This record gives sequence, C-alpha cells and structure tokens, in this order.
Amino acid sequence: MEKSIQPRDTTPAAWAVQAGRHHAMSPEERVRLAVQMSEDARLISLQGIADRHPELDERGVVAAYVRMLHGVLPRPTATT
Repeated sequence: MEKSIQPRDTTPAAWAVQAGRHHAMSPEERVRLAVQMSEDARLISLQGIADRHPELDERGVVAAYVRMLHGVLPRPTATT
C-alpha cells in the first residue's frame, strides 16, 4: 500500500483507523470513494465562490471556478 501523509488535524489513532479502512477496501470501492471526494471538493469550491461573490450568477460562479483551477476563462459558447 502506498504511504500517505497524516493530516495535522488527525490523531495517530484516528489516522490508523482511517488507513486500515482504506486498506481493506476493494479497488472498485477506492475508485468510488475517490470520485465522491473529488465531486465533494468541486461542490464545496463552487459554493465557496458563490458565497463570496453573491453578485455572480451560476455561469459566473463556474467561470470563476475554471479560472481558479486553470488560470483562464472558458471560451464563450453560442446560445441559441
């Protein structure tokens, strides 16, 4: 199993439990967990941007998110 760094806000006992549970997961369960954690992080980021910038509509929030991740804005799309 790949070693990972213990978070500073986690006790050694809690970290051991968490690492043990991850180790016991099947590869499919690990992938599902990784996807869910990635989606959670994306939603938390979007909500944070929306909370800090109430003047932005949904498209503006997404544009700010893309800019935060990639340093550029997405190309405008034609609307019909």
